[in-house]
Amino acid sequence: MKLYATLLPVVALLEWLQNLWGVFLYYANNIQNTLKI
Repeated sequence: MKLYATLLPVVALLEWLQNLWGVFLYYANNIQNTLKI
């Protein structure tokens, strides 16, 4: 159970970073498309 309690914040952090990366890529793509016009 202690191991699980240690892993939980790490998994949450990884998911948060993945979300952040997804948002970053989404906005980068939008900016790129805007600059092309």
